[in-house]
Amino acid sequence: MIIDVHSQLGKHPLFMFEQTLDDVLTEMKQYGIDKTFLSSAPKMRFKEANDRVAEAVKKHPDKLVGFFNLNPNDPEAIPEIDRALDMGLKGLMLDPEFHFSMERALTPGNKFLPPIFEKAVDNGFPILICMPNIRVGHGHDNALLQYRGLDELMGRFPEVRMMVDLFWPGIIELCQKHPNLYVDSAGASAGRVSSLVAELGATRLLYGSSSPRYHTGNHKQTIEWSKITPYQRKLVLGGNAERVFKDLL
Repeated sequence: MIIDVHSQLGKHPLFMFEQTLDDVLTEMKQYGIDKTFLSSAPKMRFKEANDRVAEAVKKHPDKLVGFFNLNPNDPEAIPEIDRALDMGLKGLMLDPEFHFSMERALTPGNKFLPPIFEKAVDNGFPILICMPNIRVGHGHDNALLQYRGLDELMGRFPEVRMMVDLFWPGIIELCQKHPNLYVDSAGASAGRVSSLVAELGATRLLYGSSSPRYHTGNHKQTIEWSKITPYQRKLVLGGNAERVFKDLL
């Protein structure tokens, strides 16, 4: 089974990338994607965004796994978790680059995050942190904050299955410390895929296209071209997600 763990529906308000449901389904068929983890492009009106994803999943439950969005510093964030789960959505996509809720530091000291992670522990849903490397890679001090913040969060909430992108500072060391942390491969070159597998083993890397920011088929081909074994390639393209997220499929 080939599983894309990161695809977004709609238009991103900052970067203007856009993708319709028909686009998602067409590319799944064209490139042999069996399941896609679908979230909305981030929006301030996150309830409307979650409704749209829930509607898409309801129409195509055999192809799509819905992830909901939240603005962590919105008073309606915690109640929205229960509503989203009731609608059949199964994971959370956080986009701090858009909502600015974590710009100082991604730490448990940020009052907005622990209640969300506690709900993830109680309800068993995974969290994808979608943060382009604008802030993550911008300056040593900020990179250190992001590294320490994710380290603290994973240490405090080890039960939560979390996915972050490969640009996260110290991602190799963080994955070695925290067994429930996984790397979303979106944006990786074939060489980077090979090096991640060499450093982490093949069980921690997940095929995520981050479409429409990146192209579903092109990134799948990148993984196929990487210098890893056929068995490792099978794990990255879907075997790992099938094992780690079997309760969502």
